[in-house]
Amino acid sequence: MLTSGIFIPISDLNGWPPALRNEVLSRVLNDATKPLEEEIAGNSAQAMADAHFAELSPGQARDFIAGCGPKTRAALEAMARSDTRFFKMQSVAAALKVPHADLVGVWRGLTRRVRTITGDPKAYLIYWHGEGIYDDQENYLDHRGELTELTYASLRKALAST
Repeated sequence: MLTSGIFIPISDLNGWPPALRNEVLSRVLNDATKPLEEEIAGNSAQAMADAHFAELSPGQARDFIAGCGPKTRAALEAMARSDTRFFKMQSVAAALKVPHADLVGVWRGLTRRVRTITGDPKAYLIYWHGEGIYDDQENYLDHRGELTELTYASLRKALAST
């Protein structure tokens, strides 16, 4: 029988910087963190309840991709290659062989395109989780992004058929 422990409300845990949250989960749960972290991220994403977080159907994903330039398409491919709907910004930067700071135009292009496809002037394709991930010297390392499950599956399907 468990007689002691620490209770951390999900709402508090979700407010922590991702690096701290990951470290705590890793130490507490050892290798069992991946499913839990994905559940937490899925539950925490206020975006899930946000009508502007784009849910692209397979047809919309095909149309979306058809209107993208090569750099934006390569970014979409990097996101879709992730094992889950979650991806790291550095993976996208590495796929494009550019520093993360050079992705600003890609993010702008993705936002413009999703607003065109959905007809929603407030639509967004990517939910960025919390603050970026920094090292001990406050150097930027990475950021975690998320697509909706439907959009992730639709992009994978559309990219496979093109």
